[in-house]
Amino acid sequence: MFLSRILQKEKGITLIALVVTIVVLLILAGITIATLTGDNGILTQATKAKEEIEQATEDELRRLTALEAATHIRNEDYYDINGNKAVIPAGFAVSQVEGENKIDDGLVIIDNKGNEFVWIPVSKENFETEFVRREGYYNGKLQSISDCGESDATGNNTNSEVKESKTTQKEAQEMYKSIEKNGGFYV
Repeated sequence: MFLSRILQKEKGITLIALVVTIVVLLILAGITIATLTGDNGILTQATKAKEEIEQATEDELRRLTALEAATHIRNEDYYDINGNKAVIPAGFAVSQVEGENKIDDGLVIIDNKGNEFVWIPVSKENFETEFVRREGYYNGKLQSISDCGESDATGNNTNSEVKESKTTQKEAQEMYKSIEKNGGFYV
């Protein structure tokens, strides 16, 4: 009889201890979840730190590219991993940032001051249809926007309402020749 009372007493204590343990574990779990996922939680802080490191790495690569640009003293042909070609002007270097060194995705070049330009490819096969200036604007709604001439690749201006200097016509011819020769241009 004495033994059965002790066993009953232990069962009661064990049940109470189990409930208290579960409550303590739930409180600890709540605190842990809040610590991990809150606004200032570990996961949030880790994500912010990762983004800051990526941005710092990208900024450092841009600075390195700007330093490299200072060493380029002549135009150079650049071939990306797909075999596409772009001409890199003297005083510029191709960005070392991932995703900015493919011509089809927008090849980025940087000068020694950190200015960035993007290569726009223009295929030689479709040069006439892709890149020549098209008629319009001077007789349409956008007439007020275009008060300058619009010479085509030959230097001819089809807009008789606009007078264009010989210098402007020559610059247009040189620009078109450069684009056709190099297969694109920078903006």
